[in-house]
Amino acid sequence: MPELQTASPVARRDSLLQYPAFDRPVPANGYCWWYIDAVSDDGQNMLTIIAFVGSVFSPYYKWARRSGDADPLNHCSINVVLYGRDANRWCMTERYRGDIQRAPNQFQIGPSALHYASTSENAGTLCIDIDEKSAPLPLAVRGRIAVDVSLQRQHHFSLDTAGQHQWWPAGPNSRINVELSTPALHWNGDAYIDMNWGDSPLEDSINYWCWSRFRTESGTRIFYDVHERKARHATSTDIDGIPDTRCGLSIDNTGNLARLPDTDMVPLPRTRWWRMPRHARRSDGTPQLINTLEDTPFYSRSAIATRLNGTQTTGIHESVSLARFSQPVVQAMLCCRMPRWRAGPARSC
Repeated sequence: MPELQTASPVARRDSLLQYPAFDRPVPANGYCWWYIDAVSDDGQNMLTIIAFVGSVFSPYYKWARRSGDADPLNHCSINVVLYGRDANRWCMTERYRGDIQRAPNQFQIGPSALHYASTSENAGTLCIDIDEKSAPLPLAVRGRIAVDVSLQRQHHFSLDTAGQHQWWPAGPNSRINVELSTPALHWNGDAYIDMNWGDSPLEDSINYWCWSRFRTESGTRIFYDVHERKARHATSTDIDGIPDTRCGLSIDNTGNLARLPDTDMVPLPRTRWWRMPRHARRSDGTPQLINTLEDTPFYSRSAIATRLNGTQTTGIHESVSLARFSQPVVQAMLCCRMPRWRAGPARSC
């Protein structure tokens, strides 16, 4: 089976690789997202932030595409998720085009905004001002998050054999400072940053993926395995077998990237409530589930442990079933977790 394909030399020289390129063109029905996850130094708190143009998991964007080409700028959101000892929140409010402003280094999404300031060719600071409410309970999340970004500028990768969906592990060895007033959270930790973009809906090309990343003393290791949407499993919601594309990367603290040897996929326990399948790569030892952070009908996020170079290491794992995401009942459920707002009142589920 093929590995994830390195983008062409022309694409590598594209201005898109001038992180963060918040104003990059996104075609009708396409998408772009900027992703951050982080773990506090004491291991007690975690967060995930994803800023979307053309929110790929939006039921509203999917419904809009039924009528033809849909405008991705009419379906933008910032997903803010907090996990930990001190607070748990889940926010993802979708905004209309009129509430969006974009520039190369700035991205305003309703009352929240991202700003990037470059300090060198391979480093900068990403500041995220958050003013969001969780769902379904409207609990506030407010404050500032600053990420010292250490860029890896060498490669981005195609997630599918047709090359319609791209992934750039842009800042895998970054640091974060969290200063939230609501809830009151103050911590520092390691952060991972990447960027994804595509010219068509993800579910048209991809059925299932599993991804994991582990921070080590020397850098970060990432495993990404994708099952494409093909005739043999075009309607299956549970995927087994060998991925169509797969990638193992080691990116050291100076940004140098190396391929990791291919290894077996190991099934992890399914999630408790929605029975989501989960798989992880075998490394020095067999990966083990530590904790399930998200258990949804089509998505799981987990903390897992494995052994790398003889050292026990914990990491972040996710699995996504786009076949499940596409089911009408799942689409109907999603709007209650992802409200859609104009400048006026919220649209009900």
